[in-house]
Amino acid sequence: NRFEPASGKFVHYRHDPRNPRSLDHDRVYTIYEDHAGTLWVGSALGINRLNPKSGTFDHFWRGPDPPTQLAPLYYFLEDRTGRFWFGGGGLLDRNTGVATIVGNPGGLSIHEDRHGGLWFASLGSLEKMDAGGRLRKVPLSPSSGAGGPEPVQVNFFHEDAAGILWLATETGLVRLDPKTEKYNRYTAEQGLPDNVVQCILPDQAGNLWVSTNSGLSRFNPRDN
Repeated sequence: NRFEPASGKFVHYRHDPRNPRSLDHDRVYTIYEDHAGTLWVGSALGINRLNPKSGTFDHFWRGPDPPTQLAPLYYFLEDRTGRFWFGGGGLLDRNTGVATIVGNPGGLSIHEDRHGGLWFASLGSLEKMDAGGRLRKVPLSPSSGAGGPEPVQVNFFHEDAAGILWLATETGLVRLDPKTEKYNRYTAEQGLPDNVVQCILPDQAGNLWVSTNSGLSRFNPRDN
């Protein structure tokens, strides 16, 4: 839906099976505006590019073939070199429409840090891409049992003014130093209402507002 403040009206974009230029699916997970002002829509089915004049959409598949099952697309990112990422490791050539799978295309979030490093969060791991384009897993396991480290789901990234990465995970709030890759975890034992953290936003006083499955918390990173 597009809201027009001047008129107070909404324009609705829906999937129409009779119209191949309509939105490919009504379940929308993310909207992203790239550097050129183009609006991209990630749905349960694929990638949509909106033509604002006609109100129609161009469709891009997340691989060589149209999808056979629903797979939510949660994230887009245009990095500083102009590459256009989707999911947790898919790369779309916006000129040719060709999608290349580099990592886990079902990932939840992507972050480009201040040094140009790319971080990819999937359902069970955190990966960082090096200058050569290779992905390397960054361990974040809360514990390691007989079967090895437990997988950690990262839902969201926030980078603070000092360059520290704060991660919203399914097992708490994580403070990660990208230089050393050392991390601290904050859970319900330290005062969170729930260990499942969905999003992190800062305020002007330096606090972090942390949304969980059981409520909203304000975290002071200076005194923990």
